[in-house]
Amino acid sequence: QMLARSGTNDFVVTPNEWSSSRQPNDLLITADGAMSEIEDGPLREYGVWGVRYLAATGEAVVNDSSGTYAIDTAGAARRLSIGDLVAIGENHVLVRECDETLHCIHIRIDGRSGERVEVSASDLDGYRGFDSSLSLSPDGSLMTYFDWMGTPLARRLLDLTAGTSVVVDSIDQYGNNTAWAGDSSGIFIIDNRQLVLHDNGSGERIEVAPGVDLGAIVAVASR
Repeated sequence: QMLARSGTNDFVVTPNEWSSSRQPNDLLITADGAMSEIEDGPLREYGVWGVRYLAATGEAVVNDSSGTYAIDTAGAARRLSIGDLVAIGENHVLVRECDETLHCIHIRIDGRSGERVEVSASDLDGYRGFDSSLSLSPDGSLMTYFDWMGTPLARRLLDLTAGTSVVVDSIDQYGNNTAWAGDSSGIFIIDNRQLVLHDNGSGERIEVAPGVDLGAIVAVASR
């Protein structure tokens, strides 16, 4: 598992020997190529699957009792919502909030301004808590998720405004986070061991670095 640490030039990698009986520290890879173990902080407490970062603030976002929280580099926390975290992007979080009568809605929260926008799409009905395979685009308008019930099993791209979704990638990429283009125009994916950009507007697949041998690609992340 590879995670781009938003707001920095760093990446976090989970060693592939991780298991229920063995949980080695995650590794921090900085822009100069230096590598070190992560021994404390949110990543160690919640794990790479339970933490995401907001580029807007540099805070780590986690789900815990009574809501969704943002934790700064000094360890101070603030609550973003009383609801459960469902998905996160570089600049937004998606939460599910319920009132005392169990009437529930999905809210997208802007990490910069705090603006709250209700979103409604049938694809969201089955998501009541955080799923690390869900990812919001940098502009917050799109979300990817893995459809385990559809035919074919696949990663889908959901337009949160229109409420419609399309297939963009195969289910065998479940272990990789969605790698968005910075302007939300596309998604970098692995297709037959080639790195390609899926154009979100046209659906076209554009090979990245054509003619260059990138080796046996098993994961991709972007920043």
